[in-house]
Amino acid sequence: MCGLVGAAGCTRMLERVPEALRRLRHRGPDALREAEFTSPGAPVRMGFARLSIRDPSPAADQPLSRGDVTLLFNGEIYNADPLRDELRSAGRSFLTTGDAEVVAEAVRSWGFHRAVDRLDGMFAIAAYDHTDGSLYLARDRFGVKPLYYHHGRDGGFAFASDVASLTYLKPALRSDIDTDLLTRKILLDPFIGFQPDRTSFAGVRSLPPGSLLTWRQGRVTQDGYYDLPAAAHTAGPAPDLRALFQRTVREHLVSDAPVAFALSGGFDSSLITTLAAHHHDDITAFTVDLGSDGIDYGDDGHYARLLADGITGLHGRHIVLRELKPWSLDRIDRCVTALGGPLYDERVRLWDEMYRTVAAHGIRVFLNGQGADEFWYGYYPKIWNWFTNLYQEPHEEASYQQYFAGRWSSSPLHGILRPEHESRLAALATDVYRSVDEGDPGGESGRKLTLFLVRTCLGAILEFEDALSMRHSVEVRVPFVDRAMAEAALAVPTADHIGDGSTGKAHLKKAFADLLPDGVIRRQKAPLPKPRHDGGPLRDLYERHLPDLADDDLVQTLYQQQELQRLLEPGEAGTFYGNPGEAMLQVLSTWRFNEVNRV
Repeated sequence: MCGLVGAAGCTRMLERVPEALRRLRHRGPDALREAEFTSPGAPVRMGFARLSIRDPSPAADQPLSRGDVTLLFNGEIYNADPLRDELRSAGRSFLTTGDAEVVAEAVRSWGFHRAVDRLDGMFAIAAYDHTDGSLYLARDRFGVKPLYYHHGRDGGFAFASDVASLTYLKPALRSDIDTDLLTRKILLDPFIGFQPDRTSFAGVRSLPPGSLLTWRQGRVTQDGYYDLPAAAHTAGPAPDLRALFQRTVREHLVSDAPVAFALSGGFDSSLITTLAAHHHDDITAFTVDLGSDGIDYGDDGHYARLLADGITGLHGRHIVLRELKPWSLDRIDRCVTALGGPLYDERVRLWDEMYRTVAAHGIRVFLNGQGADEFWYGYYPKIWNWFTNLYQEPHEEASYQQYFAGRWSSSPLHGILRPEHESRLAALATDVYRSVDEGDPGGESGRKLTLFLVRTCLGAILEFEDALSMRHSVEVRVPFVDRAMAEAALAVPTADHIGDGSTGKAHLKKAFADLLPDGVIRRQKAPLPKPRHDGGPLRDLYERHLPDLADDDLVQTLYQQQELQRLLEPGEAGTFYGNPGEAMLQVLSTWRFNEVNRV
């Protein structure tokens, strides 16, 4: 896992690449390297921050040049070995055992578009073609690895692995905050309001998952190379699901750096850890167990200990995170910088603390179960008051209007958000309904909703995970977010996924029922816990800085100044959604986001 940065066609941005690269060091502390070229159309400068996972030798450092191609590659290619063998048989030779060289030789041999289409894995790629001065970008099919870019009116172009490094290349971008997107996330939910191609800055775009971009002599073109519904439709006979996932987990274990696992005690992480224990004699697993300090719906600690005490054959270390350091302004600033926007979910603190702990134990590669809920109907049961309750409602616009109106009416920010923003809710609810409905024309309503969750909820989670894990130089791998697994999931009829409707993931659980304790198989879906907000440091921060919040221009644009005090009044606390403390975090982090990005 690494960091990419580069610029083309704009002298001022090219001059700032070295410092932008230094600011990416958290993503790749092992080596910082640059390359600069004079293209037929404009100069190009590229930088790479390396986190050594495969082949730690200096020979595998990047930028990596092979023939007429110079490559930056962030991620992992899980079919690198067969591709290497195929390229060798065609006459290519290799100096490293890393997968970046496989990508470079594939691009050199087959062209950028065909090469990317043959890669299985998570990746963000930038490749420069010395023959015509073209710069190519690509992102993996589901957006596990981020890639942001800016294309100026003057033809200048920049890209980076995080928003902060990109806006450093052109500081003027920070003054154009996309308040439309911020409002959408406040009203709908940060996960449902997520937009795959947008960021908190109007001039900074995210390359959508499954997309390619070409910059040539100041002009940009963009194409999609992957469509999940179409791929699932043409995937052929249903695979042996058990053999497929066993192979997928095995591929995700390949590393020259220490590997560890999330073990929540839920089905997804328990299955991955169990399968991994068949290949690893020494397993390190991490569990979050906040006990009475967490808002949750299950005993993660109990089930995690059940697995860790020997049912999976677990050996080695079981590390339990029981306490979280409180919010401070410095910590909020670091998180809004890493995420490139305000904080909408208190679990940002939990994610950040988890990856700090993982890194402190010498781990560089971390596997978790993200993606299983979205692809395999884990959100189907009507357990908590969340968007996925719509699985069980009629698929019609009225259902969406009723859901969003009901949820917003109980939000602590209801009446605090400015009226002109609140008035958008009905139109946004209709927009979500249409997006769900049009995402898979002719498909089942359950499948439509699943595809929408993959694009939005999963996309947002993957973005959070990457930014917060890489802040601590940890690579996250997600075996459930695999092309073959995704296509297999989408080929299964909704009724088979639902089963008796009691716990979700019926089809997936049936394939692995004998590997895990019955209590884990039948356990109700439990969300990642949130810390409780019964007063404390966050409230103190909010109250102390209320005058600063009221004076901030971005806070004023979004919220009513005279109403901000209401979040400090006694009211309902401790609920998973609609928590006043989480609302305080949103407003506080909006102020801090604006402050750290002032030009």
